Amino acid sequence: MHEQRDIMSHDTPVKEFSLPRTHRSSEKTRWPIFPMDFSDILLLSSPLPVLRFKSTWCHVCTALAVGPLCFSCSQVSAPEDCTTLVECGNDEVCFAERRISGDLQETYTLGCEKMMVCQLVGGLTSETLVGKKRMIRAPPTTARAKRDVTVCSKCCGESQCNRNVCVVTVAPPTQGLPASQEVYVRLVGGSNAYEGTVEIFYNGQWGSICDDDWSGADAAVVCRMLGYSPTGAGGVVGGTFPASSGRIWLDDVNCTGKENSLVQCDKSEWDIHDCNHKEDAGVLCSSVTPEDDVIFLLDTGLGGEIFRMNLMTQSYTTIPINRLYAPSSIDYDPEYGRIYLADPRLRQIVSVHFDGTDAREVRQLNMDAVLEKVEVDPLNRKLFYTDTGNNVIAVMNLDGTGYNIIVNSNLDEPHNRIYFVDGGTHRIEVMDLLGGDRREIFRDAGAHFYSIVVFDNYIYYTDWNRNTLMRLNKDGSGITPVGPPSFQELTDIRIQKYGYDLPGVTTAAPLYFDRDRVFVRLNGDHVATSGYVEVYANGQWGTVCDHDWDDNDAAVVCRMLGFSEHGAVATNESASGRGNGLIVLDNIHCQGTERHLVDCGITQDDWARHSCGHDSDAGVQCTVDDTMNNFLVFTDSYTGLLVRMDLNTYSFTGLQMAGAYNPVALAYNPLDRRLYFSQVMSNPGSQIFSIGLDAGQPTLLKQMPKVQLLWSVVDGLAVDGNIQRLFYTDSGLDVIGSMDLHGNDQQVVVSGQLGQPRAITLDPVNRASRARRRQTKCGLLYFCDAGTHVIESVDTNGGQRKVVYSDLGAHFFGLAVTANNIYYSDWNRVSIMRINKDGSGLTTAGPPSFTRINAIIASEGGN
Repeated sequence: MHEQRDIMSHDTPVKEFSLPRTHRSSEKTRWPIFPMDFSDILLLSSPLPVLRFKSTWCHVCTALAVGPLCFSCSQVSAPEDCTTLVECGNDEVCFAERRISGDLQETYTLGCEKMMVCQLVGGLTSETLVGKKRMIRAPPTTARAKRDVTVCSKCCGESQCNRNVCVVTVAPPTQGLPASQEVYVRLVGGSNAYEGTVEIFYNGQWGSICDDDWSGADAAVVCRMLGYSPTGAGGVVGGTFPASSGRIWLDDVNCTGKENSLVQCDKSEWDIHDCNHKEDAGVLCSSVTPEDDVIFLLDTGLGGEIFRMNLMTQSYTTIPINRLYAPSSIDYDPEYGRIYLADPRLRQIVSVHFDGTDAREVRQLNMDAVLEKVEVDPLNRKLFYTDTGNNVIAVMNLDGTGYNIIVNSNLDEPHNRIYFVDGGTHRIEVMDLLGGDRREIFRDAGAHFYSIVVFDNYIYYTDWNRNTLMRLNKDGSGITPVGPPSFQELTDIRIQKYGYDLPGVTTAAPLYFDRDRVFVRLNGDHVATSGYVEVYANGQWGTVCDHDWDDNDAAVVCRMLGFSEHGAVATNESASGRGNGLIVLDNIHCQGTERHLVDCGITQDDWARHSCGHDSDAGVQCTVDDTMNNFLVFTDSYTGLLVRMDLNTYSFTGLQMAGAYNPVALAYNPLDRRLYFSQVMSNPGSQIFSIGLDAGQPTLLKQMPKVQLLWSVVDGLAVDGNIQRLFYTDSGLDVIGSMDLHGNDQQVVVSGQLGQPRAITLDPVNRASRARRRQTKCGLLYFCDAGTHVIESVDTNGGQRKVVYSDLGAHFFGLAVTANNIYYSDWNRVSIMRINKDGSGLTTAGPPSFTRINAIIASEGGN
């Protein structure tokens, strides 16, 4: 234990004084008074004044003033009982410790601790809570029944912070928490947790719903039952998602959208319909829903499926993850909405978003690893896991950095009681922290208990001999199934309830209808300038009904896409193609002068409200202006799309490139308005082509050679028309090179300290001009590396190399630079990303609608 230091010196007398009303503690505090110049009083952010002493009077005091001001007491019954303040040294921070004695009495000790000790597990930050200190254990000779146990030991870096860090706060219990409903719903077949075919559980069986008269109001009720926001919910017809099988329970459902359950809506009689499964109704719920009151379930009997069950209604949806993963344990981070899973087969710890998307590898373990459990500490941003193969318990940051093996097993703050299940004795038991007062709560000789969690006044547990989640009261009474019988071997349970010492999940944005969050795209005609219109908002794409659709509406859409609004033509009755899925807008009335569709009077109340089918999908025909600039062009290797995105609105359309088999890298020369692209093929290998913006026949510039046994893989291109040079990255040979615009004069620019060089781009501000070339000055290149996880800059001669941005969780690939921004693609994300040129200001650019964006090029103001 840190000793309280005596800050008196030279027999200086001590005076006692009371703090001013605004700074007064619960009792008088003794402060040393030294001779001083009162003009030298320094007020810190602390609520108490800190006196900075003249160095000519006291050298010791000058050194002590560097550290924080901390409460210091030993074995008080409550933190608020401690009112003594001391100044810590410049290598110390505040700490607090909560201990439970052998007779279960709590005491608190507060004071100063060496910063190095506090950083053994948690790093020191500017936040109040900076990490857990190493646990202090009693000597082995101490009698077990009398031993004190440290249940909390934390450090913090701000003045007077240590009275709060070990305080246990628990939200009041939820009264009357339901365990069952008359009916349940679930979503199946969607690409994420917010969408899918609707199935309803009735009379012991799951069945689908016919899509006759199915609307957004009906979908709103389904989404509410699942715990999602009903705002922006969309109903879709059969064929949008995979069909169900078995029964069709309902037809002609007609909800107002305000009901809490489908049973409250007007509908047909159960099992009465005139449909088949080609007409199974589906929904798209809002992806900007706060994730609260949720039970996360892991079922290894179903191959490691993860489910999201609403705590109040017990309706649920599958969280679809890559079938490559077979998790054995899960936990979640409520702050950023991510689930962490342990996969013992792949020996990996992986995180995914709550909807199952954006999978990221957190850590790959060695061949001896046997992953058992994973635990997330969201307050300290830490992840713990047990590895019985290597016999370690380890900790790391949630992004996989800061890995450390810890020497004790006190991963969490224990509660006053420990509940556990035993699959061998068929019992649920409870005991105190020291193993005493052990007693049986519940016994079931036919049960195969596996997982358990205590929530409010209930115990939730899994029994592999039942196909449902189970619940009982803490005294062992009131056993009841929770939700429908739809599972096999539930191995993990996690419950998210706002207020239990954890932050609630807040989304990136609620449902907004503004220029920054609504986008358009064209689809269907296989040409860049025409197609049926799709609008994106609230995490969803959908078509537009052609009621009142005219050339004025088409002009606004063409302007959003970066085309000329002059000569824009509206098409009706799906003449430019027809979509599927959601129909999001109807009765649009634009004047033709608006810059964006949202300026035409559209609000969120209009979303997914319509009275038409996809045979009435609205379309446009736009014209190309030769002076068109301010756009991105990029390729998506997963969909095969070549996309042009407007830099002002981030709306986009597809381009057609004749003869391009597999375009990977892209570059654009604004001087001759030509695109340069690479193809990566096993035979004949990498090739570099050029082509005009009219997407005519491409010209082969360079057949890249094979060096010894290594194939050239051209993943990045950049062109400087002023100096007539084409720069490229080669991840097969790990070099960055250049050639002229005819494919000749090939040179190596960078050949060392490269892992997997991918994208490369020229800085348009520092791009070399002919005049600057005569002055022997160089342009500036930016490139990203998927192996080193960084974006770097270097001049065109290979000098002045520096890191601009780093993200250990990123898989960088595409890169483009404008006057003020860097645009890049990350294969672990589904959007174009944007940062400032100094690496700050990370944000998405446009909707999350892509999978594997390869190359990106930018044209801004003719550059």
